[in-house]
Amino acid sequence: MSKDEPRRAAGAWGTGAVRAGKAGPGNAAGAGRKRSFTRMLVVSVLTLLLEGALGVAVLMVYQQTLETPNVGNVQGTSFLLLALVLGAALLGPVVTLLVVLPAVWLGDALGRRFGGRERWWWVLPPAAVLPLIVLLPRAAATGSAASLADGAAQSLILTAVIAAPALTSRSRARSLLTKVAVGGTAAVLVTACAGEAALSTGLLKEYRPPVLSPAALVGTWSDGRGGTLDFAADGTVIATGVDFESLDRDSREYSTAECDGRGTWTYSPGRDTWTQAVDVSVGGCTWDGWNVGGDTDRIDLYQYVGDPDLWVLYVLHEVGADTQAESSPSASSRAAETPLARLPTTAAAAAAAPTKARPTTQGRSST
Repeated sequence: MSKDEPRRAAGAWGTGAVRAGKAGPGNAAGAGRKRSFTRMLVVSVLTLLLEGALGVAVLMVYQQTLETPNVGNVQGTSFLLLALVLGAALLGPVVTLLVVLPAVWLGDALGRRFGGRERWWWVLPPAAVLPLIVLLPRAAATGSAASLADGAAQSLILTAVIAAPALTSRSRARSLLTKVAVGGTAAVLVTACAGEAALSTGLLKEYRPPVLSPAALVGTWSDGRGGTLDFAADGTVIATGVDFESLDRDSREYSTAECDGRGTWTYSPGRDTWTQAVDVSVGGCTWDGWNVGGDTDRIDLYQYVGDPDLWVLYVLHEVGADTQAESSPSASSRAAETPLARLPTTAAAAAAAPTKARPTTQGRSST
């Protein structure tokens, strides 16, 4: 090595490449080999994409253990994957240029300054700076130990998200792009398969809606704010202040209205517990089939409000006649309340929910 070589190495960034620092255990595989800026950029974006895919795989498995209405929604999953690809293509280069590559450069500079050579672990402190600055102060401002713990956990996760592309892109190994693509894809597939295996074997308990029956449906179902459906064993139903979405024929827009009247109901078992539904027909009121949620101890009926992918739900809980008589507010007070809720929630929580102004869904055009 010439006398000027260390000086050139210390200059970290060149127009098209980054040179290696001193050879050592951390750099032995690529000692003296240039770092291509283009390759670093591509490897970092690819790593971010694979991290996103891994996160989606974990989220999809975890979601199946929760009481959620949209498990198995192929359209929603496809949209999520499409958003992931587009986000990586559009935001990946920006994140790489503004966060990842500066972390690599600072890590290399710290290594040369304090250790005399570039070492991979010096990348970790710069990668942790942004998460600590953004997340911890906000969590500390609440003064809650739980919030501080959540902030610390989120900081660690974000640090790992930044550190992974920084560490892979700084490598000078040959065929790096292929190794990252193959290894990352394998990690995503193994994670997804392991999650599904855990669900299949019962290691993770998969959520499924409870099985409803016509006999179990008979009774009063309330939104907790005065709206009720009273199902009778003879197939008739009485609706009192139950929300539904009505279509304005002139503006072709939807708005929220209340339904009062008498009609009929039928129960459809569907292919499985996810597709079972309760069809309610009351003159002047329009509903899709009521979906079934909750668990064996608490069965819920719910409707989607607006876009189903947003998980905004209108939920009814089964209540006893005595409880309903005591907790049902007057019709005038119902006009100032909203029955909108999200799963999971309990009947007690719904009854104790604070009064809010009723929102409408005006502006959502029909298709």
